[in-house]
Amino acid sequence: MALRSFSNDEMVALTGTWVTADHKDRELLASRPVLAALLPELDEAHEGVLNIQPYEETVERLDEIQEEQARLDVRHDNRMRGIHHRFLSEAYLTDDQDFIERLDDLHALIVPEGLASTQKTYREESGHGQRVSAQLTDDQHGTLRDLATHDGTLHDSVEEWAELAERLGELDRERTGILPPRHKSIRGDNLRARNRWMRIIRTIRTNAELLGDDAEIAALLGRISIAEQQQEERAARAAQPGSKKPDNTTPDDGADNTTPADDAGNSNPNSNPDDSADTASAGNGEESTASALVEQSEATDDDRDDAPDISQ
Repeated sequence: MALRSFSNDEMVALTGTWVTADHKDRELLASRPVLAALLPELDEAHEGVLNIQPYEETVERLDEIQEEQARLDVRHDNRMRGIHHRFLSEAYLTDDQDFIERLDDLHALIVPEGLASTQKTYREESGHGQRVSAQLTDDQHGTLRDLATHDGTLHDSVEEWAELAERLGELDRERTGILPPRHKSIRGDNLRARNRWMRIIRTIRTNAELLGDDAEIAALLGRISIAEQQQEERAARAAQPGSKKPDNTTPDDGADNTTPADDAGNSNPNSNPDDSADTASAGNGEESTASALVEQSEATDDDRDDAPDISQ
């Protein structure tokens, strides 16, 4: 019980000299064959505890990333909806077939699945934004600049949409780098590292019994026994009514839980479910081009659900 109550820092401090080359504690252990055989395992166990990730700080950063992703994705998807509907409205309001064809090409490149494009994962949104930026021609850039919006031009909106997609991708890469697969959760890895350290300490104690009355080894292992006793005394004081919680709180040694963040599969939790259903203009086997939708005026009823509310 006492070994389990040690904080990560205490574990590192207790065996730090045991794994340091040329230190007298290390040389003492190496001089006893029954203990020298355990040094490679001791080194790895100590290294594992030394590299324990700060679970709470890691989870906090994951939460920050997800919050920023959610906020940016709303803006990203709104820009995509606006671009999609602008192409459609321009096509409805002209009989210029050449202009409609240019809109068709832009629509097919930027919003190929219509509003279903908002259902992409963050990684897909990032890749799609990069692909659109790379494939837009000079003529298409000109067409977008010719279409004025309240805040500038449609070209400005497309550029903002691509920048938002790029940022979502950056955050996703950072998040994926922090988050291990579920079966190797941060908390689980930390717990396994602590358990490995405790096992090697118990094994060293057991093997030391084979040495009989070895005062030097007894003194070395006695440091851990003293630290255990101090932990038990602190725990007893903390358990008394009205006592103050000790500063060195015990890390959680509970079950191997997965992190609260979702896995690296990178699903987009902020997609508007209405967009997946609004596919009269977005796919499901039907044409998604502006000219095709001009010919199918009944599709406008579905589009109304995503129109901005200007009644406020």
